[in-house]
Amino acid sequence: MKFSIFSASRRIQSLVNKIYPELPIVGLEISDSAIHLAELKKGSPIIRANLLPPGIVEGGRVKNKDKLVSLLREFVGASYGGRKAGFVLTIPSSGVFVQTVNLPAIALRNLDEAAELNVRMVSPLRRGEFYCDWQRVRRDEAEGGPIELLGVFVSRETIDSFADCFRAADLSLVAIEFTSLSLVRLLANKKFTQPMKPYLVAEIRPEGTTFMLVFNNQLLFHSFHGWGSVPGGGSAVKLADFLADLTGEINNISNFYLAHWGGAVNDLIFISSGL
Repeated sequence: MKFSIFSASRRIQSLVNKIYPELPIVGLEISDSAIHLAELKKGSPIIRANLLPPGIVEGGRVKNKDKLVSLLREFVGASYGGRKAGFVLTIPSSGVFVQTVNLPAIALRNLDEAAELNVRMVSPLRRGEFYCDWQRVRRDEAEGGPIELLGVFVSRETIDSFADCFRAADLSLVAIEFTSLSLVRLLANKKFTQPMKPYLVAEIRPEGTTFMLVFNNQLLFHSFHGWGSVPGGGSAVKLADFLADLTGEINNISNFYLAHWGGAVNDLIFISSGL
């Protein structure tokens, strides 16, 4: 089974249209705390949400398949069950690993093969236990200079568990991506980020905070901090502790950018959702 982690709605819609001309594409995000559905009908977005009880999805992984299948059938099955739509699933970034990889310019002769080999070599997960995908990071590559790629790795257990739930709910899953990638694309589409500029994006959610490093409207790096990892955290996090953790991570990522790509990150974007 192979899933496209880097999904683009137009490309997927074009592919699906060739196979099933009348099949619409629906976006579905599943987090630890909620399911969000989005679809375009006649150019207008239709968005619905449903809260998830605790214990169904934890840390971005399915913990109770039966309950998730039941909720999927109840929430979307009536309208889209029986393969009436193709779903692009967005999963939490907390269980997704990203890594930049540099290849010599000669790799352009057979980029797909070289990228696949080198990306797999830097996986933080054991061989055979992950799905991976990659895309080229088009920064300011000089002619004849190294080629920079972004590799993405997700455990097979995570992906297969979600896929099993979709099959059991009689829903057609056509692609999977993760929240960081979705947000970076949305920020670029809405002109919140500009080409050839670095940004540090912090998304604050009920599960914790995801930090994203963006350059040229593309994701370079992300990290997730659950509320339990905040010093002094627990059932409630004090504002002072949160700000101290936030400041520390911003400094760490700024230094990371300086060491790997040079320059400073001067623009910060904060996003809150589901709070």
